[in-house]
Amino acid sequence: MTTVSSIYFAAAIAAERELPPASRAVLDTYEHETRAWVRAGCPGVPDALVAADEALRADPLASAAIAIRRLGNAAFVEERHLLAAPVAA
Repeated sequence: MTTVSSIYFAAAIAAERELPPASRAVLDTYEHETRAWVRAGCPGVPDALVAADEALRADPLASAAIAIRRLGNAAFVEERHLLAAPVAA
């Protein structure tokens, strides 16, 4: 079944595949720092994650790729809420 989130995720995958190596490295660093922060229990935002976020925002290609992925995440959450909503009789 095609969903809004599946379209966004397909677009995000395609965009990430087309990133030049420098932009891919920015995105990879951001993801690494985010995962490390989550594994640590999300205690305060570490400087490394702040720096990775700033680098991501400064790179228009990496920033666009993550923006598409975030649209997919938001659409997926909305779809899950719609699926979980009770159906009126």
